[in-house]
Amino acid sequence: MRGAWLGLIACAALAGCRTRLLDGGDGGSTVMQAAALSAGVGHTCALLDGGAVACWGDNSLGQLGDGSKVFFRSAPGPVPSLSGVVELAAGDNYTCARRGDGSVICWGDRAATGAADAGPSPLPLRGPAVQLALSETQACARLADGTTNCSSDTRLALLAAGEHHFCGAFTDGHVRCWGPSACGETGAPPATSDPTTIPGVIAPRALALGSEHSCALGAEVRCWGCNANGQLGDGSEKDSLTPVTVTGLADVAAIAARWERSCAIGTDGIVRCWGKLDPVDPSNDTQHPTPVLVPNLGPITSLALGREHACATTASGIVCWGHNDHGQLGDGTTTSREQPAPVKFPAP
Repeated sequence: MRGAWLGLIACAALAGCRTRLLDGGDGGSTVMQAAALSAGVGHTCALLDGGAVACWGDNSLGQLGDGSKVFFRSAPGPVPSLSGVVELAAGDNYTCARRGDGSVICWGDRAATGAADAGPSPLPLRGPAVQLALSETQACARLADGTTNCSSDTRLALLAAGEHHFCGAFTDGHVRCWGPSACGETGAPPATSDPTTIPGVIAPRALALGSEHSCALGAEVRCWGCNANGQLGDGSEKDSLTPVTVTGLADVAAIAARWERSCAIGTDGIVRCWGKLDPVDPSNDTQHPTPVLVPNLGPITSLALGREHACATTASGIVCWGHNDHGQLGDGTTTSREQPAPVKFPAP
């Protein structure tokens, strides 16, 4: 493992590479920052400056991409022979990486990737990809010509995936969702799967989808779908086929959603979340129908939500919190944590 990190660590000395190496505090580990993060049910991956990728956590279906047979790993390890990555996305038990040339490499659950084995394999595409969106079982990419590999829609400007449904923003500004509807996450009545145009959402800056709810970022954050755990953020627990405004937010720069919760990152880097917030406090199955501050987390630059854990990049490196039964927090243990804890990379 020590040798595997040498090329990645050397990135810190290269011009134009912004990876920062920080003392892990225990003499045997290094804390690193990431350009982006992605999280599945029980694994996490980081896009490191320079285009390399590291993963940790559950490996029962090859989610770590290193070809090993270990069931899980509680500290980060590199995905070998993978470079030039500019975007990461995770489904439940697999991850895909988009390279700068538009090619996409996926690893993990073969039922989702369609590959012959769990190791990194190319995702067949008819053109270069410009964005990734991964559902539980389908790897979808928005292509440079505005089409996707997973629908007949064209003229897409944004694409997002939930557990089983997708939403896209089109070049005319309208948002359309498709896939199964449990309680309105596609804008369609339950038990239907017809593509539906979402009323009142025009030209959003971002889309974020949970398992059975959807959110859009425009002048304000608006969400629709299932709301039993307050994941729509309007102070109620009432499902909605149409978008409702999340209360108590201002100056939002980005949004994220996963499972039954949603989060917003402010222009100041501060994170507020709502819904089922057990990753914030795994000892209490806490529900918050309006946004609350994530405790003991300062300004961040990236955020990834897993099913029962979350990770973020701060000025001092990558931190994770929540459930840790498969080592998905990356701190070298399987101890669940209520507070953000540093991810510890093996020292070079």
